[in-house]
Amino acid sequence: LTLATGIPVIKQKFWFYAVADAIALAIAMHFYFKAFANEDASLVSPMLSITPLFMLVLSPLLVGDNASGTGVIAVLLIASGAFFLNYSNNKQLKLSTGVLYILATAFIFAITGNIIKLATLEANAFLAGGVSCFLAGVILLTFNATAKAKKKFALSKTELILGGIWALQEVFILTAITQAPAQYVIAVKRTSGLFTILAATHLLKERNTLKRLIAAILMIAGNFLLAFA
Repeated sequence: LTLATGIPVIKQKFWFYAVADAIALAIAMHFYFKAFANEDASLVSPMLSITPLFMLVLSPLLVGDNASGTGVIAVLLIASGAFFLNYSNNKQLKLSTGVLYILATAFIFAITGNIIKLATLEANAFLAGGVSCFLAGVILLTFNATAKAKKKFALSKTELILGGIWALQEVFILTAITQAPAQYVIAVKRTSGLFTILAATHLLKERNTLKRLIAAILMIAGNFLLAFA
């Protein structure tokens, strides 16, 4: 895509931002898959809606993007949804291993969402997304191949297709992120949690998804309030 649209002028700090984003993205993706391995998809996926909450603090510091005063109400909605999502039937806040992994992922995504914007502004969305995803993929493949050195290592067609879809959605996100504050774009992105809950209910036959759906709606309402304030 970069070759098709023309190689942009690459500014001085591009490679620093791209490499930093790739390293952080690789760590976040490792935690992300750990979360899904340890907990229901319908529970951990909506927790990524916490990312804009972290970005309210990080975006002004890293890229100078400031949200309006309505952001306070949005944060309260997101926080209440996250609390409700993890408030178990025995009236205790349940922070399982999977939830802790996804919270760490959300925090790192809040960092990468800002770093990749800086990289994009130093070149363009296609080059920034391509370089970052490629380097992150190399890091994850190296780690995976090393961890499974005694076994035959190979990528399936499904994994390659999913990798291509992930790269494509990164291009769309990075294009949007140059047109609006980073925390707003990420807020809209997190609506995917609703679809994950619905898919987990029908395809994975997960239980207790109604409570998780209500919590996700609260969190996404906060995200939209933040995005369109």
